[in-house]
Amino acid sequence: MKDAPRTVHEQVRSADGTTIGYRRSGRGPGLILVHGGMQASQHFTKLAAALSTEFTVYVPDRRGRGLSG
Repeated sequence: MKDAPRTVHEQVRSADGTTIGYRRSGRGPGLILVHGGMQASQHFTKLAAALSTEFTVYVPDRRGRGLSG
């Protein structure tokens, strides 16, 4: 099995000015993992690492959670 690529933290600004943070890792076809209401992107760290050997994995934080405002 290949080593998991490193994870980078990035952000975008929504139309209302809120910063939405997300974690990105890997290369290949894009795959988005979205957490539930009482979680944040860090809850998908192991899953994202496993998938990032074959995919570019994006794990956004919903508003008010983790990396997002």
